Amino acid sequence: MSDYKITQALFIHFHQGQKKEVSALEIMTSASTIQVGNYLSSDNSSLLFSFTHNHQTSQLDLTGIVPYMILQFGETGKFKGASLSLGLSSGPFSLIVQSKFALIIPFDPKLALASISHLEIDEGGKSPGEKFHEDLRRSRYTKPSEDKSGGFIMKWNKK
Repeated sequence: MSDYKITQALFIHFHQGQKKEVSALEIMTSASTIQVGNYLSSDNSSLLFSFTHNHQTSQLDLTGIVPYMILQFGETGKFKGASLSLGLSSGPFSLIVQSKFALIIPFDPKLALASISHLEIDEGGKSPGEKFHEDLRRSRYTKPSEDKSGGFIMKWNKK
């Protein structure tokens, strides 16, 4: 199944009540190994990976991706942890994440990592249909049907 991409306005919420707005390209993917460099560009300096596979972990290949922060969020958007890709050593660099969402943003030394509480996707201005479509795309259990119609509902053969 191919990746689904959409530009999103995001809010990183902090325990003290503040929030920081970030624009990111969301990539909804069933892949468990990601070459992050394939998605970054001058137009997309921030990425949000939404993992739709059933694996416990995902591997992010961050070789040459510096300086960046990798923020991890659970199924409900709750902050789970952060990692840094600062390029302090040469060679390949990969990270194993155990989260539903991985937000990759340029390194910001002023961002208070210990104060992050959760991530929110700004749904203001989206129709109910757009919200439903995005939620369906993010679902771990969504896959094309095997009847080649391209739909998401599989036919049940009663015998």
